Amino acid sequence: MRDVVLAIDLGTSSLKAMLVDSDGAVVAEAAAAYPTASPTPQAAEQDPDLWWDALREVGSRLWADEGAVAKLRVTVIGLSGQMHGPVVLDAAGAVIRPCLLWSDSRSGPQAQWLQETIGRDRLIAITGTAANASGTVTKLLWMREHEPEFFARIRTVLLPKDHLRYRLTGRLASDPSDASGTSMLDIRTRQWSSDLLAACGLDAALLPDLLPSTAVAGHVTAEAAAALGLPVGVPVVTGGGDALCAALAMGIDGGDAGRALVTLGTSGQLLVSTGAPAIDPAGRLNTFCHVVPDQWCALAATLSAGESLAWASRVASQHGLVSAQALLDLAATSPAGARGVLFAPYLSGERTPHMDAAVAGAFAGLRGSTDAADIVRAILEGVAFALRDGLATLRANGLHVEDLRGTGGGARSPLWCSILASVLGVPLAVPQPSHGSCYGAALLAFEPAGFPARAGGDAVSTLAYRPDPALADLYAARFRAYRTLYPGLKALADTDLDL
Repeated sequence: MRDVVLAIDLGTSSLKAMLVDSDGAVVAEAAAAYPTASPTPQAAEQDPDLWWDALREVGSRLWADEGAVAKLRVTVIGLSGQMHGPVVLDAAGAVIRPCLLWSDSRSGPQAQWLQETIGRDRLIAITGTAANASGTVTKLLWMREHEPEFFARIRTVLLPKDHLRYRLTGRLASDPSDASGTSMLDIRTRQWSSDLLAACGLDAALLPDLLPSTAVAGHVTAEAAAALGLPVGVPVVTGGGDALCAALAMGIDGGDAGRALVTLGTSGQLLVSTGAPAIDPAGRLNTFCHVVPDQWCALAATLSAGESLAWASRVASQHGLVSAQALLDLAATSPAGARGVLFAPYLSGERTPHMDAAVAGAFAGLRGSTDAADIVRAILEGVAFALRDGLATLRANGLHVEDLRGTGGGARSPLWCSILASVLGVPLAVPQPSHGSCYGAALLAFEPAGFPARAGGDAVSTLAYRPDPALADLYAARFRAYRTLYPGLKALADTDLDL
């Protein structure tokens, strides 16, 4: 029998799983997508049952070749998942309402209340970031104000991957990396902050125990085993937040100063690993506990990276989706600078550096001669400019970024990677194969599986992208123009028009 770990990554748009052997080789992988509901313009929700259904579908695909599966033995399960969204359970352990995802921006007023109540500087010092609508705690406060009948029934609050583990094992737990995105964790002690919970009027009993990311947090129950085709009793580790697992997979774990991870997924992120909490006094960055002991991560994020391209796919045709690849091919026919078109990718508000849940996206520079290629190229460049804002914020806090490692669906596009390298002015390497956070979840399971320790970042080959010096002045000028968009868009959002 060949021992493998089963790694599961519960993403925003799909659940991915892979089987990884003791040499670090990916034996098999599969994915299943699920939708996000938006009952109002600022809402983004998912029914946790969709995640379980996706896991069952993925499991059936992984075990489709019965002859091959007969030679494999799953020894440990590793977990990674989208961060911030609260899964709220009643006294019987049943889900009360759909999960409010990280991109749900309805709790902007609650973030403002939290900042005023606790004090902005104090909040940043404890949690590593300013209050924002992405945080778990602000979503709970929104529920308390707008859905008191649901809130009164809450007995447990879990994060997405932790709810999946609860379904697998019956065990309630979380880890410091995921918990540091809730705005309820003291990132230095890696424990829930009793002071913050008291100030919010929240009972600490609602929150699960915190365990290290590599700890065994439970074992597969008979019911889950029957549903998924797994043996009863397989250990399941605590796991980590997806951004931190992706960092581990790419070798962003404190070993290489000046190296950062750039993720082009549903959202876009720039992440560096630090040996101590690197906190931006202005609260423009997120500071998270790493899945690696005694390491933290500083993260700059733009909320709608791949989502901006997905949005373009949805609106490009009234009769179905236009593929992302077709749009990327179209964008390649527009010159650098998109013939004057700019795009602000604030489809779900924006995080770094604005921390503004209310601002909306926009195009600027449209003319009668503007065509579809210019529009799509502007989207790609707009996401890159948003990440350049994040890079400037990291550097303003003394964090040096000299080279990048890329992951996420967008990193499969040579055009987008080339744009990103030139806009940021930093070399970008995309390891091949690039498995991201799902592979990081596998690495977290190696120790409890008894596999030899393995560092992240190993790859068969690497696609390299270098900044184009001929575009430096053009993109510097376009970035300055891009930065003029936010003040006007904020002013428009502040008019509180019902659009």
